[in-house]
Amino acid sequence: MIRPIHQRPGWFLLDEITALPLQGLPGVKPRPKLPVEVEAHRSHLPLLDAPEVFNLLGSGLADPNEWAARNKRTAELGFTLRTTQHQAIDFLTRRPGALLADDMRLGKTLSALMTHDPNDGPLVIIAPLSARAVWLAWIRRVFPGVPVGIMTGKTFDPEQLKQPIVFGHYDIIHKWQS
Repeated sequence: MIRPIHQRPGWFLLDEITALPLQGLPGVKPRPKLPVEVEAHRSHLPLLDAPEVFNLLGSGLADPNEWAARNKRTAELGFTLRTTQHQAIDFLTRRPGALLADDMRLGKTLSALMTHDPNDGPLVIIAPLSARAVWLAWIRRVFPGVPVGIMTGKTFDPEQLKQPIVFGHYDIIHKWQS
């Protein structure tokens, strides 16, 4: 159960069970009342998996049907997205040029790739060399059969940059400037 606090715009009352994922976050306050209710700011609601969050926040989050369509596509590719990845994809697709600064191991690589549509133009990825194998593995899973250009060596190779997806790493990029 999630309901707005009318005297405090932007704040909501949640039942104790719904609010469990928010426990310990700043701006989340339990109310000394039985049954226990929790006050939470609207900025915390996207952290919940409750379906009513989509109705409360409207266009700030994707329609659950978008997530279902995405899940169907990824199931065909042999993987599933986590809730944090769906949220990251929604965030990035609504804010072109945004920076995704999730913690390590939350799936930033896959989230970033899932926001790209090859029909919209090329995708250029510049990342650490140590991450190249991870990026290339996910690129091949998300876009099977799509050619990938890889910047290697000190010599500029224009053929690599003609591919729909191009990967380069920080140490080489200055040698490939033209």
